[in-house]
Amino acid sequence: LWIVDCLRREPHPTHSHLAKTLAWIARVRPGRAVLTHMDQSLDYREVSAELPSGVEPGHDGLVIQLADP
Repeated sequence: LWIVDCLRREPHPTHSHLAKTLAWIARVRPGRAVLTHMDQSLDYREVSAELPSGVEPGHDGLVIQLADP
């Protein structure tokens, strides 16, 4: 699991943007990646439909189960 920054589509001086984040994910190849710190310009449904398998946008209230308690 990799929880990774992805602010918006356009480059930003202090945060990763979608193309850069997806390139990192392709290079690192985690089993699952969750995009975080997205601003309102990245529509959840729209970006969800574009992402490769194993990559998903995070959202408020997201709970990730890492192991059985």
